[in-house]
Amino acid sequence: MRKIFLTVACMLAIACTNLYDQTEAEMKAWMEYMTPGEMHKLLAKAVDSWQGKISMWIKPNAQPMQSVETADFKMEMDGRYQIGNFTGNFMGMLFNGLGIVAFDNAKKFSSAHGLIIWAQGVMTLKGTYDAATKSLNMKGKMVDPTTGKDVNVREVMKFIDENTQIMEMYDPDPKTGKEYKFMEIVYTCKQA
Repeated sequence: MRKIFLTVACMLAIACTNLYDQTEAEMKAWMEYMTPGEMHKLLAKAVDSWQGKISMWIKPNAQPMQSVETADFKMEMDGRYQIGNFTGNFMGMLFNGLGIVAFDNAKKFSSAHGLIIWAQGVMTLKGTYDAATKSLNMKGKMVDPTTGKDVNVREVMKFIDENTQIMEMYDPDPKTGKEYKFMEIVYTCKQA
């Protein structure tokens, strides 16, 4: 335990020494990096409880399967991270999900990490916000449980108005490899 304490103390001493050596411009850049900005305010607008109507297509041109979910969004760590908790029932199975969305002030992109109780994996996405279309467009990877391999996935989150959001997920068709929309969730704020 003493070795761990000494290691942490040394790391803090080195970090503090480096802070004292920084220029005013470097310190300003750090402060801008650490301070929640406009994207964080946009994410904070979703803080509430939402009802989600889910449509899921198991293959292109199939009839969608329908279900509902409840999504509760909050901001954590002084407004730096949006945390979403999702609960619903799909094909007779209860599912719970956890989503974390962050915005990197330095790199100017958003990242999202999703966990679903029956999926046993983590989906990681990165992307940017398009103010003209009021949408957050992210790409990343998720595991295909039939092959055990990662596949490309794309998510578009559309901010329609203060009481409506639409999330679309796109996945490659296993037969053709072409992207198709496999899920859409229309969220309505419960307070509306």
